[in-house]
Amino acid sequence: AELMYGREFPLRDRPFYCMGLEKRLIGGRMVCGHGGGLHGVSTMGGFMEGGYAAAVLCNEGDLDVEEFAEELFTVTSNQEKVSFSDMINQDLKIYDIHTCKLSISQVIVPSAKDTRADTREIMSVVDRFSRKKQIDLAVLVFTSILENGSVVYAGGDRASWAVEAFPDCEREEHTFQENLLSRKQQILPALTSVIAEYMGG
Repeated sequence: AELMYGREFPLRDRPFYCMGLEKRLIGGRMVCGHGGGLHGVSTMGGFMEGGYAAAVLCNEGDLDVEEFAEELFTVTSNQEKVSFSDMINQDLKIYDIHTCKLSISQVIVPSAKDTRADTREIMSVVDRFSRKKQIDLAVLVFTSILENGSVVYAGGDRASWAVEAFPDCEREEHTFQENLLSRKQQILPALTSVIAEYMGG
């Protein structure tokens, strides 16, 4: 594993070709895959940091590889039976930036856009979480790899700062943020920049 995709190869948003695999950062996680350039029974497959893997075997037959891969990812990222209260604690990181206590929770879902139908419930959960944990700015991000973007929800006394970092479209709340996938490289830096404007001195 170290030889094929280990520390010798950089981890970044743009794919980097390793030993037969393309390594990249998606949604804050390492993803390694191959698109069928090698001959054999496996024409498309890969694995994702966190334990998900898939191989599509389709040298014969009329299987649509892209559609099947999408269905596989939808199943592995299904959060239907998980409450929003549990989601906010699943992948949670807390930061202290210029004395502002910031939390960022990121949840991988099949469709980030669909979460907007539950906006009222999500906002109630985020606000309750921020009060309970005494968080100045609590952010819950729903990220969809399939849609290539995220929807951001925020609570706490500094919730408006999240809107400055990720502006909504005119006459819209919780706009889908296209290409927003990485907590480390995109979400955290954007929030840090806004916090620094107000509290950086």
